[in-house]
Amino acid sequence: MAEPFRVRFVPGITPDKWLRTWAERMPASPVEAIPVDDAEQRSVLLSGAADMCFLRLPVDRDGLHVIPLYREVPVVVAAKDHPVA
Repeated sequence: MAEPFRVRFVPGITPDKWLRTWAERMPASPVEAIPVDDAEQRSVLLSGAADMCFLRLPVDRDGLHVIPLYREVPVVVAAKDHPVA
């Protein structure tokens, strides 16, 4: 059996769509997806503990090949009757 493609992802990232597409297109190549803390997002790649990581920018790109997928818009969610609203 082939070694799994090791994917890591930081909290708040939902890689489900990407993982489903991988399974459909690469059924003979297993994938292993494990969450990592924001502080680890770069080190898991540089140490070889992951083959790729869904991470949050900004990140030091030195030694990495980075492909931005989309821009996140920061939002706040509060109850209607909360003073923030």
